Amino acid sequence: MKFQNPVSWEMTAVGTGAAVAAAVLTTLAAAKYIKNGTPKAVPSKWIKVGEVKSIYIYPIKSAKGVSVSDAIITNLGLKG
Repeated sequence: MKFQNPVSWEMTAVGTGAAVAAAVLTTLAAAKYIKNGTPKAVPSKWIKVGEVKSIYIYPIKSAKGVSVSDAIITNLGLKG
């Protein structure tokens, strides 16, 4: 293919390079997502690393906390 205008050739080369770079970056991002997006297996052996002595729930963010003996875990936090 002959280009009569050298600017057209340069623009085509830059456009092709940008498309190849975008394809490579998309492929790398997809591979990383697939690798890290898979759920991890649940360990068969657990190691005790600590112990909960008390739990406080703060129904109003700036108010005093309320001590509870048990709580329900929700998407928004603990519910007493």
